Amino acid sequence: MVRVLISDPITSAGIDLFKQAGFEVEVKTDHTKEELIAKIKNYDA
Repeated sequence: MVRVLISDPITSAGIDLFKQAGFEVEVKTDHTKEELIAKIKNYDA
């Protein structure tokens, strides 16, 4: 399964499109630059 990290604000409709396409989605918009760098390696997009 493709894992997607959404790190910027997006509507719930946009998130639903990813999920309907079969992607595993995590939304985290309140991160520091360092947190994002450490976390992003675990995602495909």
